[in-house]
Amino acid sequence: MGERYKLTRLLGRGSMAEVWAALDRLSSDQVAIKVISELMALSVQATRRFEREMQATSSIHHGNVVAMMDHGQVEDGRPYLVMELVQGESFADYLAKHGTVGHRGLLALMSQALDGLEAAHEVGIVHRDLKPANIFLAHLPSGKRRVKILDFGVAHVLEYAAQSHEGRLTSTGSILGSPRYMSLEVARGCSDIDQRADVFGVGAIMYHALTGHPPFDGKGLGEILNKIFKHTVVPLAEACPDLPPGLVECVERAMAHLPEQRYDTATAMRMEVEAIGEQLRTAEGAEDRPA
Repeated sequence: MGERYKLTRLLGRGSMAEVWAALDRLSSDQVAIKVISELMALSVQATRRFEREMQATSSIHHGNVVAMMDHGQVEDGRPYLVMELVQGESFADYLAKHGTVGHRGLLALMSQALDGLEAAHEVGIVHRDLKPANIFLAHLPSGKRRVKILDFGVAHVLEYAAQSHEGRLTSTGSILGSPRYMSLEVARGCSDIDQRADVFGVGAIMYHALTGHPPFDGKGLGEILNKIFKHTVVPLAEACPDLPPGLVECVERAMAHLPEQRYDTATAMRMEVEAIGEQLRTAEGAEDRPA
């Protein structure tokens, strides 16, 4: 990292990488630096995944996607990327503390997430590993929350997938990602994955936020995959019978088993999410008015 960045504290460590808070001596800004782990650096595929994350993140410029600011290599040759440092918590941590989210607040958050996904899809990037841990709730000085989408490490690049088999991050039949929120085509390792996989991911996150548990769960990967293949999931209307029907229909359409049954784009789902939110605000306003 040379003389530009001074690591100040460890923010998190996983099997793939470490994330550090650091000082950018050039700008005096606080930043986050993600460095691939020493073990993963020995894997060609893991290094390619890390490089793919750099490519994907650097091509997306949107307030609801964490911004990449720089990249390079540490002294031993391991790649690193420099991102904006945001204060807050992951949606996974929020759900672990609170269990569920009220539907109006959830609609507002998912509208932001879908807005960020639109920007990714416009440049040909499909995240394909959406889960609560990859949705960060940044705390703003105003007290509001801003969604930041993280971790494009297993992103699917549509242009590369269409043009070259070698350009694919994974080969047909391989599985990368978080199965508890995974669409059928991602679980199957299909090569023609498109933005509807991310639509499913948003629906699966909403399902968890409303019910308190992921749509697919089990004792092991085999059991979870079996549920995905058979679309064995408790209907949202059954799990949460008091939800507004429009919200139930939105989540169930987003989580439809087959891609052609879902919203075609993140834009279409965002417009529906925002329309439902407006309908709920109007209905609640009418109830509050005196007769």
